[in-house]
Amino acid sequence: MDALFAKADAIAPVSKRRKTANHDTKRKPLPKPGSGEDHTLDSVASRTALPKSLRPTEPEPENLPKYGHIANKKLRTQLTRQSAHNARLKALVKDAEMLLTEEGGLMEVEGEMEKTWRVGQSEVSKAAGQQAAQGRKEWTLDGGPYRSRYSRNGRHLAIVGKQGHVATFDWQTGTLHSELQLQETCRDITFLHDQSHYAVAQKKPTRLEFLPYHWLLVSVGNPGYLKYQDTSTGQIVVEHRTKLGACKTMCQNMHNAVIHLGHQNGTVTLWTPNLPHPAVRLLAHLGPVASVSVDPSTGGRYMATAGQDGTVKIWDCRNWKGAVRQWSARGGDAELEWSQKGALAVATGGSVNVYTKPAIQTPFPAHVSPPLYLTHPIPHRPLTSVRFCPFEDILTVGHSTGLSSILVPGAGEANFDSTEADPFENKKARREREVKGLLDKVCHSAPPHVGF
Repeated sequence: MDALFAKADAIAPVSKRRKTANHDTKRKPLPKPGSGEDHTLDSVASRTALPKSLRPTEPEPENLPKYGHIANKKLRTQLTRQSAHNARLKALVKDAEMLLTEEGGLMEVEGEMEKTWRVGQSEVSKAAGQQAAQGRKEWTLDGGPYRSRYSRNGRHLAIVGKQGHVATFDWQTGTLHSELQLQETCRDITFLHDQSHYAVAQKKPTRLEFLPYHWLLVSVGNPGYLKYQDTSTGQIVVEHRTKLGACKTMCQNMHNAVIHLGHQNGTVTLWTPNLPHPAVRLLAHLGPVASVSVDPSTGGRYMATAGQDGTVKIWDCRNWKGAVRQWSARGGDAELEWSQKGALAVATGGSVNVYTKPAIQTPFPAHVSPPLYLTHPIPHRPLTSVRFCPFEDILTVGHSTGLSSILVPGAGEANFDSTEADPFENKKARREREVKGLLDKVCHSAPPHVGF
């Protein structure tokens, strides 16, 4: 028995393996993907991804709200994950704030004796980059005067001549989308939900606007009727009788989709589809209103009007207690347009003048013109339209012999939101945006579901 116990004590533990001649305890490391040692592993790794549950997770941000009081575990996990995601996004935005400047891109002069309006387009083109200088163009066309309209992403341009010449194209690459000769009087043009669809004002309509979030085409004409037409179904949604005669001036507030109309008796009216009467009625000028525009940089707080009495006025849309600032414009009828950064272009006579904030938004009782930022002479009269290109420092002026594009430093927004308007979107992104916009319209316009 003692011999048996002695042999039992000599037996090694089960966890320790005995060394044999045909067994090597040191294992070789597995080959890494992409090392070229295992071709099968390389082919599989290039076409597969690690599951989310096995990927290394980022550390959660600090000071996250606690959701321990919620009994539903699934909802509690979802809220925690959403709070962590929002905290990471805020941190990324805070890191990018150093690149976003409020007054970036504006021209500056060295001394007090020098003025920015003395800088010509040749000097601006030389100082700008090669790609930015391509925006300085001259189009000589027959059948004018011309009006123009840019798409929401600023990549495509639509032009229309009074004698019926219509064209849409990509102004950066020069790709022509469509060209028509309607052989009748055309007064305005606008893009619809994308660059492949557009509307032209013929016969009765004088001005057109498109509401991108509602898919509504708004038109007004000589009979004085304001019409809202659903572009997805083709039906007239509502029709308002303005009772103020012919109307040749219209614009929209991009932040609330309110339509601003300028009438022949000097009044400006604000309209919404659900009200049969104007929400605001304002006596702006002593003569017919020539042009109306709303500032997009301030959320639609300021409105600019120009009348045939030769005055330009800035209005505060929050109180309507009087013009914030007004001055005289030479040449009679003036065309107005606000840029994305709050620059106001006034085309009158034979020149285009550009003014910048805060001078044009600061209350000033005297009838004095604000400081001029930039000016450019255009000898082709009349000047019928002015349009700023979104996300670019380009101003396109329509006149009797075609169109002229000039550079206005600091006029466009440099940082775009790709979910709203993407200048670099492809065909797939455009199709997805169109479907999403149509679904959003259907969901918001559908009647509420009534259950039993």
